[in-house]
Amino acid sequence: MREFPFVRSPDLFFVILPHSDARVDVRAFESPWGVTDETLCYFEGVLLGVVADAPMKDNLLMVNLAPRLDPRRNYDWPSGEELCQKLIVIAQSIPNAYLHCEHDTDQEPLIKMSDKNKAATAVRDAVSYCLRAEVACPTFCYGNTESQQQ
Repeated sequence: MREFPFVRSPDLFFVILPHSDARVDVRAFESPWGVTDETLCYFEGVLLGVVADAPMKDNLLMVNLAPRLDPRRNYDWPSGEELCQKLIVIAQSIPNAYLHCEHDTDQEPLIKMSDKNKAATAVRDAVSYCLRAEVACPTFCYGNTESQQQ
């Protein structure tokens, strides 16, 4: 098990993606004391985060990303680079995926991105911010905005 690599997080940092994608694996977290009620989401074997309790339509999952989680949990934490790369793959290869990051909820305008390269840069900046890099945390969304509606 790796230690929690993140030192800060945006107020909101989540992804919405289809449960039906073959690269998505969802399973209950098993602690040393047994199976918990937490449902973890992995993408290509890398922990993305915890599936939100709110039900989604069309077989979609809302996943609160790793930097937003309790650092005291004994998860198999991803490195910042692993998380960043998987989020970029999701953004660039899953048509109905949606990424959302807000540094300070409702305090800055939400920048709606449609360009994959700009979204990749924003994801890198958001993850770098979580790792305490001297970079401003972006407030943005990217992807299918219809998928965010419940």
